[in-house]
Amino acid sequence: MEPDRFPTFFLPGAAKAGTSSLHEVLGRHPELLMSKPKELHVFSDPSRLGNARAIYAGGLAGPETRHRGESSTSYLVCEAAGDEIFRLIPNAQFVCLLRDPVLRTISHYNWMRAQGLEWRTFRWAVGAHPKRRWKFRRHYAGNFRDYLTYSRYGEQIQRLLRSFGEQAVLIVTSERFRDDPVAVANECFRYLGVAELPQFTPAWQNRTPATPRSVTRSLLWSGTYRLPRLGKFPGRLGNLARTAIERVSRSKANPASHPQISDRDRAWLLDSLAEDRTLLEKLLRRTFTEWQNS
Repeated sequence: MEPDRFPTFFLPGAAKAGTSSLHEVLGRHPELLMSKPKELHVFSDPSRLGNARAIYAGGLAGPETRHRGESSTSYLVCEAAGDEIFRLIPNAQFVCLLRDPVLRTISHYNWMRAQGLEWRTFRWAVGAHPKRRWKFRRHYAGNFRDYLTYSRYGEQIQRLLRSFGEQAVLIVTSERFRDDPVAVANECFRYLGVAELPQFTPAWQNRTPATPRSVTRSLLWSGTYRLPRLGKFPGRLGNLARTAIERVSRSKANPASHPQISDRDRAWLLDSLAEDRTLLEKLLRRTFTEWQNS
């Protein structure tokens, strides 16, 4: 693959903030080619990084466009990802979609619970590893249980700004995207230097299932990440296995099955993220008034 088939920009998160929807909207623009699948996790997985050119040859196959984008939500959290991106794509741009960190954390916990990968109470699960860093060689699903790490936007954006500079990073919020998706999409288009699009109605994707999955499903799902690490079968088969498991284990939404998060736990979560929130606002010289729960 030619070097210019690498992404020119990234939508690196935050996880559970609406990145699937924004990825879909950006992909509607004729001058933007978005990766398929959405999350390739090349720069947060050493086993994939060594095969980056081939992965992007497949994931970004398509006509020549002004920009090519990828939306792996592991890139904000994995400290090594930004360094690896800078090494290969020093002129990369980033569109970061950030959600109220309190609500993002709760959604993250509910998503893991719905997948059958979380059985602990909210306070126990979220407080288990308050400062743990992304382990470059730990499987992706294992890293995804570090709930607070994913909500520390200040640390994440600080790393991006240090490596790429302010001009390379656009910050938009999930709340604005939900309220006015056309305005946010066109802000992204202007930032990327392409023409704005007329009115459209994007569908909000990747809603969190509300009914917890079975223990059997949980073990099978987790195993599809772990076995490739042990050399038992290729990672591509893991992707196919997860697709098959998802198709046979879909659950119907049942909002009542989501646990209620107490005011005390919300206050604890708010306090746990307060210092990082201050850092983020200082870095960006703005306040996030749309984050009412923070």
